[in-house]
Amino acid sequence: MGGRGRGSGRENRALRRMSGVLLALLLGGGAFAQTPAIKADGLTEAKPGAGCSRVCLEKALGGFLAALAARDAGKAALAPGARYSENNVVLPFGQGLWRTIDAVGEYRNIVLDDDAGQIGLFFTLRENGVPQLAFLRLKVEGERIAQAEILIQRRQASKFLNTEGLIVKPIWDQRLAAGDRPTRAQLIASVDTYFDGLSAGDGSKVPFSDACERIENGIQTAGVIRLPPPVGASPLGGPQRPLQRCRDQFNAGVTRYIQAVTPRRYAVVDEERGLVFGVFDFQHPGDVTQVTGQDGVSRPMPEAAIRPFTVPAGELFKLVEGKIVAIEAVAVTVPFGMPSPWAPAAR
Repeated sequence: MGGRGRGSGRENRALRRMSGVLLALLLGGGAFAQTPAIKADGLTEAKPGAGCSRVCLEKALGGFLAALAARDAGKAALAPGARYSENNVVLPFGQGLWRTIDAVGEYRNIVLDDDAGQIGLFFTLRENGVPQLAFLRLKVEGERIAQAEILIQRRQASKFLNTEGLIVKPIWDQRLAAGDRPTRAQLIASVDTYFDGLSAGDGSKVPFSDACERIENGIQTAGVIRLPPPVGASPLGGPQRPLQRCRDQFNAGVTRYIQAVTPRRYAVVDEERGLVFGVFDFQHPGDVTQVTGQDGVSRPMPEAAIRPFTVPAGELFKLVEGKIVAIEAVAVTVPFGMPSPWAPAAR
């Protein structure tokens, strides 16, 4: 294929498509790394005997959401010394979203890990009359909440956000066949290749299903076909760009400028359903201005990419027969190098 200087219509269209995909990944939290996964605060390890069954976890989550919606942290079942963070900033319970939320929305994609005592949740909400999208991680010890971590993507901060017409697909709750249940360690190892493949620009490193679909901040950014917008969803503005397969996006090389994901915190693993949920900080130094894909074409990075910034993201993966078939993420942008308050170095 010819170089970028030839200015062919085909390459120009491809470049525009890659730029659109890149912007989506920038704001939506696709994950890329050249460094090993970091175990933080025991989040990657199962803790048998955590003292809270799935029913217990559901009760803890329900109580926390009710307290949040009531703007009353005193109603939450908090453990002594419980900690709370919002968009990577440690806050007292009762501050931040606790002072501005109107109600928790109907969209709630919940993942539970009773071995580790961890809960992951994607949910919509209204904040001072504005619809927003957020992710929540809770760590439960006994029957009380020891950690609460929220990332909230606010409409005022990013146009790359959809909160309307979201539905929880049945695939997230579907149990794997008895002979298709990898161990916790195997599931984490499979997902970890996602980050390595992105930084290398090599989709062959990742066990993608050909039918893999990715939703980021409520917007589809990869898949075999574009899903029709749910009934009631508002248009996102402008014509919709063609989608690429998850694997093909990696091979295009447009994500190689993302040079590290540290820490990688795997919080929830559900072997029965093939689910892996974690929290990842994507580091963008901003000094890579061009990338070259496996097709040999050099592509310039859009303006949004050539600046230093960090993207913390809550991300959920579904694996079936060892293949990644679905991904959902909520991500925000924070100053470059801003540490996670849950990483060992930040404690």
